[in-house]
Amino acid sequence: MEELMEQETESQVDYVRIFKTLLHRLPVIAAVTVIFGLGAYIYSQWFMTPVYSTNVKLYVNNQQGVSESAKVQSSDVATSNTLVYGYVAMMKTDRVLKEVAMNTGLGYSTTQLSSMISAAGVDETPLFVVTVRSSVPEHAQTIANVVADVAPAVIQEVVKGSSAEIVDRAKLPSKPISPKIWRVTLIGMALGFLISIVGVLLAEKFDLRIKNPSVLAEDFGLPVLASVSGDGGYDALANNIKFSFARRSCRRVAVTDAGDGAGKASISAKLAISLAASGKQVLLVDADMGRPGVNGLMGLDAAPGLSNVLVGDSELAAALKKNVRSGLDVLCAGDTPPDPTELLCCEEMKDLMTEFAENYEYIIVSSPAAAGDAESRLLSELSDGVAIAVHGRRTTADKISGAVAALENAGARLVGFIYNAEKGRDKK
Repeated sequence: MEELMEQETESQVDYVRIFKTLLHRLPVIAAVTVIFGLGAYIYSQWFMTPVYSTNVKLYVNNQQGVSESAKVQSSDVATSNTLVYGYVAMMKTDRVLKEVAMNTGLGYSTTQLSSMISAAGVDETPLFVVTVRSSVPEHAQTIANVVADVAPAVIQEVVKGSSAEIVDRAKLPSKPISPKIWRVTLIGMALGFLISIVGVLLAEKFDLRIKNPSVLAEDFGLPVLASVSGDGGYDALANNIKFSFARRSCRRVAVTDAGDGAGKASISAKLAISLAASGKQVLLVDADMGRPGVNGLMGLDAAPGLSNVLVGDSELAAALKKNVRSGLDVLCAGDTPPDPTELLCCEEMKDLMTEFAENYEYIIVSSPAAAGDAESRLLSELSDGVAIAVHGRRTTADKISGAVAALENAGARLVGFIYNAEKGRDKK
């Protein structure tokens, strides 16, 4: 019973999710529907061949040469009704069609005429109608009238003791019977509507991006420390970072991502600023030497920086930017080395982090992406906890799974996710 209730709940959630997805993509659905409708309208207006239709009506008798004063017996009418079926069937025989082709002089073959001509009885009466369809209205009229003139005589040679009289001759059609432009347009719009809905649902099904931060906690079992956008959400992030670590003299926090440009440099910088604004002594380190971003965000020179200090090209005092904000010092990445990961793994880096820990309450490290084992081990060694930045428009579930697995295998402590809801193009 409980399992059944759970299944019903999941089904309701799925329906709600589908409805929200379609509602969110309503502009796309509307645009596709209009485009298909407009395309169908243009196609029917300029590319579909118009078809004109006209007809003649004939009355079938079962006696030839009957005087006008003769009375038609009920048996004669019944026989005439039966003859109608014979006339209808004979209308598309080669014998009749050859006679029509010869007398029209329009150059149509019997095969073409067969596709243009149709005949049918009118209810259970001696009347039958011959309909002709053509892309040229004059041709439709000519063929229909020729059929009425020559077909009965040809048929009478086969069906003895019968005759057919013209009741109504064919008129020149004034407008085409097809295409029906608005019907085609509506069909196009309906097709576009269905295709857009299917496309949206398929795109949603196979889109692995994390568009809702709640999915992170559900799928990966780690808390979402904050959802940030622009300058919003960083006070909450700073507060949750404080509670994510046991009380100690210095807390080293590495901010990384899954290699998809989730904005870790921007997040690291704004987190550091928020912590410093709360009265903490904070050091912001740009350790992503391959893709430095902190210097540009803070309006500082990239070099001399961390890489220059590690290789002995610069003293720490010259590379360290003091009081960039009240309570905030910054160490930029420096010049880009050939192998940033190898340089960060050196003993000098560990000694440097130990030295920093004596002077700061928080060290925020904008770290290389957790894209491999070496980077993950580095993050484990250089931090007390790792926060993974996730971008709602770029980060996919498979990349997060890879980053989480690599960090866990390296023994890193994962403190949670930082969900970047920013709509911009920051890829640092």
